[in-house]
Amino acid sequence: MDEELGELLADSADEPALAGVRGATGEATMMTYRFDDLTVVCEVGSEGLWGQIESGAAPPGLRLELVTPDGTATPLEVDAHGRFMVTQMPPGPVCVRCIRDERRAITPWFVA
Repeated sequence: MDEELGELLADSADEPALAGVRGATGEATMMTYRFDDLTVVCEVGSEGLWGQIESGAAPPGLRLELVTPDGTATPLEVDAHGRFMVTQMPPGPVCVRCIRDERRAITPWFVA
């Protein structure tokens, strides 16, 4: 395997819900991943995927891609503040690939 698995630090889907309280439909899930010294926060919901590099700026040479199970990789444009967004999510599971120099890491699969 050429890619490491990013470490899941937090997932809002794991937070307990209050008894008798219904969640909003289409509620977004927030996930935080660590790739070595880089932390990426992702929010995924019915509207798409939003994310940000926690330090606020992408390190030089960093590339992020949205990957589907068939191997299709779509580059994610990261702005000067380390933010990225995907409004047209492909159907089914996806993951985010982080490429720095020759190192590659991916998130676990998730569905919007």
